[in-house]
Amino acid sequence: MTEKEYLYLLSHTTGIGPVTIHNCKKHFHSFQDVWKASEKALEESGLFTPNRLEALKTCKKMETKYRQEYESLSGDKIRYITFMEDEYPNRLQYFKDKPAGLFVKGKLPDDDTPTVAIVGARNCTPYGREVAEYFARELARAGVSVISGLAVGVDGAAHKGCLEAGGDTYAVLGCGVNICYPQENFRLFEAIEEHGGIISECMPGTKPMQMNFPMRNRIISGLSDAVIIT
Repeated sequence: MTEKEYLYLLSHTTGIGPVTIHNCKKHFHSFQDVWKASEKALEESGLFTPNRLEALKTCKKMETKYRQEYESLSGDKIRYITFMEDEYPNRLQYFKDKPAGLFVKGKLPDDDTPTVAIVGARNCTPYGREVAEYFARELARAGVSVISGLAVGVDGAAHKGCLEAGGDTYAVLGCGVNICYPQENFRLFEAIEEHGGIISECMPGTKPMQMNFPMRNRIISGLSDAVIIT
């Protein structure tokens, strides 16, 4: 198994976020060593609380299932890009809490292409929607990629404006990349995969939950050279 596969396994552990995962890498030097470490070694690292230890034990029992999931990603047209790979966005590499891995349908933003996030209210005014579409359209015509969160309201308008101008747009989700949320944006979801990318740090199949969206927002801002809030 590769380091990437061991990271995928470890990322299933409840209660272990990106900061802990990066600290594990520093302490144990490899994700394989973390996965195979004794309970004593894990405790002595200071990175694993009793709850985390129990969660990791439970995760290890599911190794066969998770390895099968990993092998099926490509069949679902999902790529798993980790911070250890050159394709990982350079804009995110400087953050302490950067996602250890990103699931992608389509492509990731080019490091050399300017990016702007356009985000705002779900329950926006008609004027707010018009402005979001206008900025996205004009930015796309200027060669700027537009990033947003696929939500109703401003997010959807931003993606729509960019696509209308023939630009690349990227949707960062608070759920798995194989789930369109909200459902009413399904046509956008499909178009974005073809002209940009669908991105999430959540495991495929993860349902949208409130706690995922603040985490999602840090990726949107991290991938963007500027942020427009409508």
